[in-house]
Amino acid sequence: MQHFWKEKLTAGNTPELLKYLRVVLRIALNVAVKSDLAPRNVAALSTPPKTEKREITPFTLVQAGRFLKAALGHRLEALFTSGLAVGLRSGECSGLRWRELDMDAGEITVRHTLQRVKLPGEKKGHIALLPPKSAESRRTLCLPAICLTRLRAHRERQQQERSLAGSHGKRQITSSRSGLQHRSTTAKF
Repeated sequence: MQHFWKEKLTAGNTPELLKYLRVVLRIALNVAVKSDLAPRNVAALSTPPKTEKREITPFTLVQAGRFLKAALGHRLEALFTSGLAVGLRSGECSGLRWRELDMDAGEITVRHTLQRVKLPGEKKGHIALLPPKSAESRRTLCLPAICLTRLRAHRERQQQERSLAGSHGKRQITSSRSGLQHRSTTAKF
């Protein structure tokens, strides 16, 4: 297997792809071992190349200003402004609910992340509110005044839309019944 990994790297494949290939091979070989078609799972015994964590490059002040200017008037302006101001991940932004926002204290508590979950038998999966992956991700953040202003305007607009549509969906800041898919949010960013 180690020779296989070296060949794949030499051919120009990324360590991330090799890690994925190892997962697929490990699963397939586990089935083969259980069916007595293979004596052991060599993929499970191998070590794929280490993947380097990509460093996140935050916006500069100029880039952040341009981004916020471009977001003015957008339906998700409050989400973009808040996410940028306090460093929320896309899934965290999409999973925010009004009850996690304390306008008087100017704080938001991150308790959930919106993710696509695929259960056995599902082709596409479904969107679900899940707890954040780490304890550090569950946090309460102070929001700058600009965020509170944008969130108040968004809440008012959302209430108007609900009254016009007669909707009684979940009360999420993202305004749709099941929230936004983080892919959708990222695409809009």
